[in-house]
Amino acid sequence: MCKRNVKISVIVPVYNVERYLPACMDSLVNQTMEDIEIIAVNDGSPDNSLAILEDYQERYPQKVQVLSIENHGVSYARNYGADHASGEYLLFVDSDDYVDVRMCELMYRKAKKDHNDVVICNKNSLYESNLDNDVVAARDLMTASQNFSIRKTLVKQPMSTWLTSCLLHVSVNFTTVTPEETYLEAKENEEKW
Repeated sequence: MCKRNVKISVIVPVYNVERYLPACMDSLVNQTMEDIEIIAVNDGSPDNSLAILEDYQERYPQKVQVLSIENHGVSYARNYGADHASGEYLLFVDSDDYVDVRMCELMYRKAKKDHNDVVICNKNSLYESNLDNDVVAARDLMTASQNFSIRKTLVKQPMSTWLTSCLLHVSVNFTTVTPEETYLEAKENEEKW
């Protein structure tokens, strides 16, 4: 994959999702924002996922990069993908999900307009019985600086509950702390927010 001016690196950890992977990848390669890279990390998947990813890499060599590692779990795969990213922002998408084709464009535009390092969008849980719902709408975009409740959520909730609907500037650092430390930090900073 040729390196270019990448605005968003989309990291997709992949494990045993051959049934859902084409919908995920189609939603990413068809993004209205062109300046993205899609880094799919095959996490030792025993099914046909790697072959599907390699097909996308062959068809979209300027956008899709496939990395393969031994199975270490989703967090390791995300970090591995992030280590290979060249974008200004990171966006994590689970490989059994698909996103609106405007997601990158809308979230990036919001981040740049308001000078935000973190932009969060609503996420709909879709089941096979209701696949016609919209995934993201411009009115659903929020930023971490927008209000106290969002910041409170970022501090108190486990990262995995919001990570897949969040655009992160590469300068954002996360530190692992105990739940007690997190609670005390939130309590101390509550009045500042």
